[in-house]
Amino acid sequence: MSVLTAQGGPIGRRTAVVIGVCIASGLYFVLSTLFGLVYVQVQLAQGVSLNEVAMGATQSSSYLMIVLALAFLGNLAGGAWTARLSESSPHADALIAGGVQAGLTLLSYLCAYFPPFPIWALLLSVAIPVAAFHVGATIHLQSRGSA
Repeated sequence: MSVLTAQGGPIGRRTAVVIGVCIASGLYFVLSTLFGLVYVQVQLAQGVSLNEVAMGATQSSSYLMIVLALAFLGNLAGGAWTARLSESSPHADALIAGGVQAGLTLLSYLCAYFPPFPIWALLLSVAIPVAAFHVGATIHLQSRGSA
């Protein structure tokens, strides 16, 4: 039974997917923005110019790995919430939501101005949503089963 069922009737698969994607996107946005602000301030305090900071971040493996880890955390939460809100097939709904998130990531690469990220970071950024949504759903279902 869904969390929202008791409060106002059942929600459908689409709603669970949309809410999961919104939670993942929102959480990732907040985490990556906060990290980016700290990173920029530290670099500026060391005398690095803003242009060098911006270009350096797109090529820094450590910066990109941290951002991808934050993406995993945001998508993990999205997967757990998708599974929690799902009526009948939490894993399938979480995988659908992960696919939607991966599609949105690919869509963002079509922007007119897109920084030159390494190919490994681009590939991981598309793969992470599906894996993280699946793991988030699995964690939620295991915690619900043991409660």
